[in-house]
Amino acid sequence: MPLRHWRQLALLTFLAVLFVFLADLFTGAPTRAGGWAGAPRLALRSLPDALYPILAVVAGLAVGTMPADVHMRRSALWIVVVVTGAMLVLETAHSVVNSTLPASASAVVSEVARGAPIVLTKYPVSHPRVIATETLKRAGMLLLPVILAGMMIGVTSWVHANVIFRAARSAVIARQVITWILVPCVSVMLISWSDGYSYNVLFRGVTPLLMLLPYLPALALAVVGWRSTPRAPQLLTTASAVAQPPHE
Repeated sequence: MPLRHWRQLALLTFLAVLFVFLADLFTGAPTRAGGWAGAPRLALRSLPDALYPILAVVAGLAVGTMPADVHMRRSALWIVVVVTGAMLVLETAHSVVNSTLPASASAVVSEVARGAPIVLTKYPVSHPRVIATETLKRAGMLLLPVILAGMMIGVTSWVHANVIFRAARSAVIARQVITWILVPCVSVMLISWSDGYSYNVLFRGVTPLLMLLPYLPALALAVVGWRSTPRAPQLLTTASAVAQPPHE
């Protein structure tokens, strides 16, 4: 994997950590007990859980913004391995933090009936159904680096094979715009779609495996993307030279 790809991944990871820390520092932490005095400590404590899905987005952005050349697929594979390993480390940290929660903590759901909230069911966090739901939800997020990287390889390959650009800079801008729109949107859609099933899993007796359903079609598309061949963008001058053979 070329050094420039490692630098790009490191920069995106640093920006993600900084964004998550500052977002929690200025929005969540000051409103909790202790105010600003304990804000940095609380922000650092919530960092592993908040950063977990963000790292998957970082992997997709790093792959989507790298040049489409012969190194792209191998570099993408390295990025997926490194980011997935980092997510597993964060998952371990998340488990350690959760082990410090009080035993009385519980998952509560309420519905509005006739203008008044009614608590239907109350589960402790140690309940097997709560553990299974949370585990499968986070396991689905663990597939995001593979999904996002594969999709970006496929999209980049398709765009470069079917679009002719006026200049190399135009191809770079198009790739950046597509990546920064598609990767976050796909991530939010899959995570929200999976999380939407948690109510039925927890309180309607549906199998917890339903939490992984949204990732299956995306994973199929990612496999197609991984099998595609990265290629350099077509420029107008190159395409014209190919379309018009030299005069004899």
